[in-house]
Amino acid sequence: MDSIPSSEARITRAIEGYQQGRYPSLTAAAKALEVPPSTVRHRAAGRKPIGEIAASRLTLNTKEENVLVDWVFRLHRLGVPARPSRLLEMAEYIRESRSAAGKVPHLGRHWTTRFLKRHPEIKSVLSVKIDKNRWDSVSREKCEKWFNNFEKTVKEHRILDSNIYNMDEKGCILGLSERAKVLIPSESEVSYKQQPGNRESVTIIECVNGAGEVIPPFIIWSAKEHRNNWIPLSLDKSMDGTVFAISPNGYTDHELSFEWVSKIFHPATVQRCRGHTRLLVMDGHSSHLTGKLLGFCHDNNILPICLPAHTTHVLQPLDVGCFGPLAHYYRIEVEEACVNGLDSVSKVDFLRLYSAARQKAFTLENVSSSFSESGIVPFKPSVVYDKLIPSEETHPDTPTETSSRPLASLASDGQLKTPGDYASLLSYCRELEKCIEEHGIEDSPTRKLSKKVSDGVLRQGAEFAILRKENTGLKKEMRAKKEKNGQKKNKINCSGRVITLAQVHQIREEEKRREAEKEEAAERKKARAEEAARKKAEKAEKARKKAQDMQGGETSDVEDLTSSLLDLDISGSEDDAPPVPTKRRPPTCSLCGIQGHTCRTCPTKSK
Repeated sequence: MDSIPSSEARITRAIEGYQQGRYPSLTAAAKALEVPPSTVRHRAAGRKPIGEIAASRLTLNTKEENVLVDWVFRLHRLGVPARPSRLLEMAEYIRESRSAAGKVPHLGRHWTTRFLKRHPEIKSVLSVKIDKNRWDSVSREKCEKWFNNFEKTVKEHRILDSNIYNMDEKGCILGLSERAKVLIPSESEVSYKQQPGNRESVTIIECVNGAGEVIPPFIIWSAKEHRNNWIPLSLDKSMDGTVFAISPNGYTDHELSFEWVSKIFHPATVQRCRGHTRLLVMDGHSSHLTGKLLGFCHDNNILPICLPAHTTHVLQPLDVGCFGPLAHYYRIEVEEACVNGLDSVSKVDFLRLYSAARQKAFTLENVSSSFSESGIVPFKPSVVYDKLIPSEETHPDTPTETSSRPLASLASDGQLKTPGDYASLLSYCRELEKCIEEHGIEDSPTRKLSKKVSDGVLRQGAEFAILRKENTGLKKEMRAKKEKNGQKKNKINCSGRVITLAQVHQIREEEKRREAEKEEAAERKKARAEEAARKKAEKAEKARKKAQDMQGGETSDVEDLTSSLLDLDISGSEDDAPPVPTKRRPPTCSLCGIQGHTCRTCPTKSK
């Protein structure tokens, strides 16, 4: 069935029909096409549509606003959605980039709110924090692979929905209440709210199934031994079957995971399954994959299946819809207990408050909804796929830009210059559009082409302004990173455990001064070495010339000179030269007085 033309299209047809003679008057044309006659008369007289008038009053052009919408979509895909203040800052940057082409009014304080009304394809919500690893790890390919494996396992073992279980650990701080809106006197500025000061943490292992059933919890205290006064005399009926354990740090480990499977999960579910296979969905923590635990699961017809890393916030039912309400209700219970006079949350108080919060959070509807939102029970992976960020997001109201041939060069009078910046180019486009509007034929290809060129220039200019603004931020981060990497990681020598920023600057300046002194000392040592080498070379050269001048003398003199040169250490000073060993006189005989022998070997002695 053909779509009904818009009112604007029917108004255009009425005017064209009257001009072509198909209707005797504008009123007849308007009645024939079911549009207001007054609107047709006003439009024929040259009045512009309300949409164009409103768009002309905007500080930013429609194309520039569409560029901002695409920018918002791109940041959303990257996992760093823009704040309203950043949107206003970027819009102001675009406005300033073309302010040289003409006077552009400033953006008002309500511009962001009106921008969102003009573009319903984007909205303002409270952000939810998520680790970068989780954001980067969640992809459609990874989820499809897991869902295919899950579906194959369920069909192969004929697992019922009531036998699909999900277990996970939940950490809880005993004395932490919830931040919420409160009522205070109008004259007061104090909005503090008391909460118990106990920051001790405890770990609870919870498990639910696809039918909405809940098995007893497994509570792990941070202690070395159990105490009788930690467990109240009476607990809520929903806590029947609870098992308590202790751990040095309050966290689960290999042994406690096995204890949970053997003493909580198996006894609580073996009667319900009636001999069918139980599927246990859990994360891939190392404590869940020990040989002892897997062997126990194999012997008792329990089939564990692990979720992909960093995907539990979209695939694990407990994380999707149970643990959030549980934390909310527990903090409310703590707040109410604090109002009623509770000063500190002990372990026995924790069990009382936690059991009340658990009963409110782990309802049949909430648990069933958690499995449904995870796409597990009923099996519907599309529920998860719809939550993922697609690789490509397009602005739904952005029309597809068609490429056009370049305009013919304007008739030049010898004074026109090629625009060198965006403001000049935009000014030229506006002058061209104005000229064609005044002298051109209505609805001619040239007029339409000039409009397309002007819109394209506006869009490209806005995109360039955004890129330039982002490039400025990137340069700033790169400079900060370079400065951080250039700092030495040496220890700061200070006395005591506290140091001020002024002391840090003083220590750094002292280190710089010492380094400068070391460099100056090294330069002086190098200069002295060069000077000593120069003097040694001059001394050796003088000795060589003196030896050449004395070559014509007697041989004994030459030999004496040569020996003196050999004894001279040209590589060092005379003071540093090693001493020449002296030659001893021959012995003198005490009998005959002749040198050359002693009295023991005297020849006259035998005579």
